[in-house]
Amino acid sequence: MGETWDGLINARSAVGEITAYDASSLRSKLGAEIRDLDPKQFVSNRRSLRTMTRYDMLATVAAALMAVAAPGGRKQVVATFEKDEQSYAVPIGFESDGQYKIYSDEMFFIEDPHELYKHWPADVWQSVDQHQVKPGMTELEADFAVGLGVPDAGSSSSERTVRYANGGKPLVVVYRHGKAAEITPGS
Repeated sequence: MGETWDGLINARSAVGEITAYDASSLRSKLGAEIRDLDPKQFVSNRRSLRTMTRYDMLATVAAALMAVAAPGGRKQVVATFEKDEQSYAVPIGFESDGQYKIYSDEMFFIEDPHELYKHWPADVWQSVDQHQVKPGMTELEADFAVGLGVPDAGSSSSERTVRYANGGKPLVVVYRHGKAAEITPGS
């Protein structure tokens, strides 16, 4: 992880030609890879390494290296990058009670999300552009608008409460049957 970590610290991109698998049939042959991963440094139970996928190993390493304080006593796992000479951090998961959850959703795209989600109505894209959650939005639409939230423990599939940091303006959104039903300022 030395080369990769040094690259993160010194804002060098990990994007390059994909080497982890044959990408010849893909439109883009570029991707970000951790080429020098040694999960033994981060996994105490060596036997579990035999059953872990590369994704599991990356998630474990990312969680161990980049966990930062988040609301509710959890630690948020972030990916850092630079764009236009500014540094950014994006939440990619969280840790709670020693268990790590890495989001494997559709938040990072190679293609324009407006093309991928062209079925979303114009008012949803307007809310996304204004960083607002409106009643009736789905959780994915809200994530696009205000960033990834942290669901409350014990939420059910029919009613789910999600807390959003929202750039220092916290929100609590209650989803009923997959749609935002209550939107209140959080603390």
